[in-house]
Amino acid sequence: MFLAKAGFISALVACLTVAGLEPAAVSEYTSAVIASEEVPAEEPSATETPEEPTPTPVTIVGIDVAQAPQTVTYGSKPKATAFLLNIYYSDGTTKTAEPEQVSIDTNATGLRDVNLAYQGFTTIAQIQVVPRTPSGFHMTDGTSSSVKANWDLQTEAAGYDVEIKDAPDAEWTPVSTTALNTAEFTGLTQGELRYIRVRAFSNDTQTTPEGEVVPLTSLSEWSAEYAIAPKPEDMTGEATAGKITRTKVELSWEPVIGATGYVVYYRYSTDKTFTRSGAVDGATTYKVTGLKGGYNYYFKVIPYAADESNPGGESPEAFYGTAPSLPKLTVRGGDKTIRVNYSGGRAAEALKLYVSEKKKGDYTLAYTFKPPVDFKVTSIHKLSNKKTYYVKMVAERTVAERFVSCETDPVKTTTAKATGTSKKAKFYKTKKKFKASPAYKNYTDFKKLMNYKKSYIVPGMINTNCGGFGSTTMVPQDMTIYGSYILISAYDLKKKNDSVIYVLNKSDRKLRTLILLPHKGHVGGIASDGAYIWLAYGKKMHALSGSVIGQAVSSGAAYTEVYKFSGTVTTNETISYITYYKGRIWAGAYNELASAYMYVYKRTISNGEPTLTRTGKMLMPDRTQGVAFTGKGKMIVSRSCQTDSRQRGFMSSLDIYSPDFDLDSTMKKGDREKSIPMPPMNEGILISGAYTYVIFESVAMSPPCAAPIDRVIAFKTSKLTKKKKKNSK
Repeated sequence: MFLAKAGFISALVACLTVAGLEPAAVSEYTSAVIASEEVPAEEPSATETPEEPTPTPVTIVGIDVAQAPQTVTYGSKPKATAFLLNIYYSDGTTKTAEPEQVSIDTNATGLRDVNLAYQGFTTIAQIQVVPRTPSGFHMTDGTSSSVKANWDLQTEAAGYDVEIKDAPDAEWTPVSTTALNTAEFTGLTQGELRYIRVRAFSNDTQTTPEGEVVPLTSLSEWSAEYAIAPKPEDMTGEATAGKITRTKVELSWEPVIGATGYVVYYRYSTDKTFTRSGAVDGATTYKVTGLKGGYNYYFKVIPYAADESNPGGESPEAFYGTAPSLPKLTVRGGDKTIRVNYSGGRAAEALKLYVSEKKKGDYTLAYTFKPPVDFKVTSIHKLSNKKTYYVKMVAERTVAERFVSCETDPVKTTTAKATGTSKKAKFYKTKKKFKASPAYKNYTDFKKLMNYKKSYIVPGMINTNCGGFGSTTMVPQDMTIYGSYILISAYDLKKKNDSVIYVLNKSDRKLRTLILLPHKGHVGGIASDGAYIWLAYGKKMHALSGSVIGQAVSSGAAYTEVYKFSGTVTTNETISYITYYKGRIWAGAYNELASAYMYVYKRTISNGEPTLTRTGKMLMPDRTQGVAFTGKGKMIVSRSCQTDSRQRGFMSSLDIYSPDFDLDSTMKKGDREKSIPMPPMNEGILISGAYTYVIFESVAMSPPCAAPIDRVIAFKTSKLTKKKKKNSK
């Protein structure tokens, strides 16, 4: 094998020599061949994969500008999307991309360099910074034949080119070149419009490739066209109103010479500043919207020519009022009756209630309210049961000799028969059953002191006919005596029905009739001063003429509805209890955690209505629910909280005091002389004759009250106030 190779090499040397190679070069070449033959390369394994050559990475080698805007506005910042770059790569390819960063100073006009960057590479483009487009046009110094057009001054502008045309589709005609931001136009005709446009320019320089500095003018875009006209005449007549609703007033006026449009303003009658409502071009009518129902307004109109900055004299102020605010109706169908409560109707002089058997049928006037009233409720009687009716209300008023009104949508309801007011005891029908009650069995002092014979049933606790609507959740609160009647106040626990006063004969304790109050208030206190019945209602005390009681009894009706009180007194606190003593009304607030004042009031008559003047006060213990005074000056305080002794703040007792009376100053109740435990939820307290009567609201709270009482419980007053004997040492 080697000999064969040697022969081949000798022949190769001879050939190379003949070809003109130097012997040394031939020798070097043949040595390399021999060496390669002497160390043969290893054959690759059948299972071994040859290694792939490592690819050479492709990198960016340069960038330049492919696309750039010719101009940019003074003070603006051009976006990267306005530019496009050529990106060159090491493999010879090229692509385009937006720059990652754009940097240029546009606070001066003329040619400016823009620095564009992309992944570490930068390049420069040149852009001309031009002035901003003129804006802020307005007119001044107008006459019947001339006007000045003005626009915002631009610090970067050396001047402005102004052009004009006679009609929107006419050709533009150069007017002037001015260094000022104003141009005056004369020889105009009132009512005829002209149109101008303006562009700004700056005087800059540029350097040619040959190094020569030459002028360069930078021009802005032309402004939008702006209409001009001479000043219109003044408006002499006020606007008149057409249709008026709760929120709109339609105005009209006589045209003004030279006016191309009108601006309408309004203000509340109590305000001094007008609000711009809107403007109309050419028309002489306008609808002012967004007004409030039941308010009075002044309106004025200002004519203008071409633009609101070129006005004539304004019209005299016109006075009108909107229709009342729309009442909101709450309607319930009862026993041959419909109970209607409403709210709203601001500024209404009359609110007329209508009823119909058909939604789009003929409506009959059922009741007319004459606001203002304390409460807004009435009933429509003498209807048929199990029948559908529709009720709507119209609110009316007259302002500036204009009658205006609004009307609610009809409200649908259906009548239904109601059960009469119950007269039987809710829980304990007999004395035997009462004595088996938890209250009687578990409260020793209560059992010992109470007089069952003098006690009497609280009516309406099974069901109360609240003006044709049944309630099974009336909560008794307090009692008072008026003439020969006992009055018991109560409210509906579910707040579905109006509050009531049960009227009972004082002699036999039997229910005679019911007074239906015009609200759903708590009525925690009730007291009579001999002429008026005073009722607690939040931070108010309402006075009801005592004559209402006699009239209600005489009518023989199951109930009498009261729609308005005789007087109202506003207090600083929420009144929870009321009593009458020594010719004064005493009223106080309930507070579970702290003492609270009971205030003393003297009743007077003002403008034919009863009112109260505060004369004194007394600090009362917490959780006071009712107060009564004996003829000997003892004060019995009914205190209670919660339904169960396991609850926080639980209390239920009658506490006895001997106050220091001074009806015209601050009084002291003194130390508590005695405390008598009571079953839970004792409320109002009343002294009549030799007996003290206590009412409990637990009759309406069972469950969860574990010891409910369904009667007004009588106690011999002398036994309650008798001091306990001191224990001997």
